[in-house]
Amino acid sequence: MWLLLACVLFTGVIKEGYTLPSRLALQTKDANLGIIGGDDAKIESFPYQVALTYVDSFKCGGSILNENFVLTAAHCLYYVQSDWHVRVRAGSTLRTSGGQYPHAKKVLYDSRFTMKNLRYDVGLIKLETPLVLGPAVQPVQLVAVGAEPGVGSTITLSGWGVVQEGNKTPPLGLRTTKVQTVRRWTCSLSYVLMAKITDAMFCAAAQGKDTCQGDSGGPAVDENGRQVGIVSFGNGCANWLFPGVYTNLANAEVRKFIDNSMQSM
Repeated sequence: MWLLLACVLFTGVIKEGYTLPSRLALQTKDANLGIIGGDDAKIESFPYQVALTYVDSFKCGGSILNENFVLTAAHCLYYVQSDWHVRVRAGSTLRTSGGQYPHAKKVLYDSRFTMKNLRYDVGLIKLETPLVLGPAVQPVQLVAVGAEPGVGSTITLSGWGVVQEGNKTPPLGLRTTKVQTVRRWTCSLSYVLMAKITDAMFCAAAQGKDTCQGDSGGPAVDENGRQVGIVSFGNGCANWLFPGVYTNLANAEVRKFIDNSMQSM
């Protein structure tokens, strides 16, 4: 999976000698590429999907919670020095043009997150200008607390991440693919020397399918259209030995951060 961190290479060292990439973007160039093993998609099919930029350079994905708030990963915001330079593109299939493009008023991520532990990889963006909802701009429904997807559940991913590991060119158009959740203990064994897989995470994989650099912070959605996860980290892209790891939105601690932050920001 992904995150050979973006532009300034936001790399998280988990243990000495190991580096786990999150799924931030690398340098941007326009090309018709996308998610690994995926298909072209239209924003109207994923109206909650947004592209996150920093100083107008593409970095991550995110999802619309309401007109004022966007959900993303903590690692997408970890190195932000000026909240206003964070912008969100909503309502466009294209990564670089169209739709609505408001600045952030404030960004916040869970204080328990670090680039070493990658735990509680969740962040929020409060927009300076509210989004105007329409067919291509809609909030996503979050899964209920405690309703984590069962093993083997199909998860739909979307984003503008690169289509091949090591490729530095994110796609111009939105892409989508599907993966299946795997047992947490199996995933824990895969990452035993790199990271601790906690209840605030879940893992998913499929042969030849995955998110990759640039998909970080984007939504993982169940078959009922509810967002169950946030794209977080992995070791390589579509590497069958290492499932992708997602922030678990059914986790009570993760949701407590989201709910409390939306009230206080």
